[in-house]
Amino acid sequence: MLNTTKPSPDRQEVLAPRMYFLDHLRSFIIILVLVYHGALAYMVRGPQWYYVVDTQNSFLFNVIVTISDVFVMPTLFFLAGFFGVRSLLRTGQVAFWRSKVVRIVIPYFMGILFLAPAVNYIYFLSRFDTPPAYLDYWWNIFFGLARQHAHLWFLGVLTVFFLGLSLILRFYKPLECIESQPALPSGKFIAGFGLATSMAFFGAKQFVADFTWIMLPNLLMFQPTRCTFYVFYFALGVYAYRKRWFTSCGYMPNVKFWLPMAVLLGGIYARYRMVFWSKREVTVVMLGNDLLYGFFCLAAVLGLIALFHQRMNYTTNLLRKLAGNSYAIYFIHQPVLMLSILAIREYPLPVGIKYVLACFFALVICYLISELVLSRLKPFRVDKKAG
Repeated sequence: MLNTTKPSPDRQEVLAPRMYFLDHLRSFIIILVLVYHGALAYMVRGPQWYYVVDTQNSFLFNVIVTISDVFVMPTLFFLAGFFGVRSLLRTGQVAFWRSKVVRIVIPYFMGILFLAPAVNYIYFLSRFDTPPAYLDYWWNIFFGLARQHAHLWFLGVLTVFFLGLSLILRFYKPLECIESQPALPSGKFIAGFGLATSMAFFGAKQFVADFTWIMLPNLLMFQPTRCTFYVFYFALGVYAYRKRWFTSCGYMPNVKFWLPMAVLLGGIYARYRMVFWSKREVTVVMLGNDLLYGFFCLAAVLGLIALFHQRMNYTTNLLRKLAGNSYAIYFIHQPVLMLSILAIREYPLPVGIKYVLACFFALVICYLISELVLSRLKPFRVDKKAG
């Protein structure tokens, strides 16, 4: 068992301050997930398997998808690692897993049984005048041929990561130690991390194609190449907490360096993809892509942390409610968003207006469902002591 005695004064200093900027960054990233999923419906030559595809499209949405696909999920995994190890050290193994079973594991399995089939059914609603009867589809088509976890894959992978962290903390006691004084990362550490993630990504793609998903029936669904990034960023979150980043005198990324660097690398990466997409199987081209991908991701994550610390390290009632409802918004956003896109698909509106309306309506509806209904359920109830 982890030490559950009263924290020392140094430990209390680490745990006590509420890092509002990280709460708001998490809310922002979840909104970006919704924005990303909305953009997929309006891409030029976008994925035809997608739940809803609009005949109106614009290359702008290809750029939105290309850019946001790089850093959105790594940021969520970084935050999960940071807050996950904090929670484990503060509450102990038993209380930690009691909370995670209620908050993540049970919603995950309920979601892949009932929510993921509903999301996938929208594919049939958007393409057939007479879609199959839902119960027949649910049993014979979804669980027979079209089984997938939609956006809920994140909860399954996150559970595995928490399990790994829990086991490491159980058997490797030095990981429990928090630095008595904040430790600043060196430039070599930052550059080495960017290089390591890039090369791990490149190495994984030598064995399995990017965008390939692996399904362990009704248990786990994951993308092997992207999991290289998720493991690294989850571990970086754990490392950041142990080294007391973001505390007084601790490491805080420089917004004047990392934000412009993220914009610059993001622009170069997007342009590189456009120019060399047809040659993406060439090893040198792939290596260049993966190096840009890795360092852009790192710059974006650190740049966003720095920006939110500088501009959003406070709270208001609305921001607090948005942060408290962000998990539930993520959980239900996909069906609400797809139905919003489907509802306005036939209207003769400019594609940009359609996109903004669909995302706006979906976000508002998800927020209201969460605030008025889901927040009263135990898995989605806001933990006032969290964060």
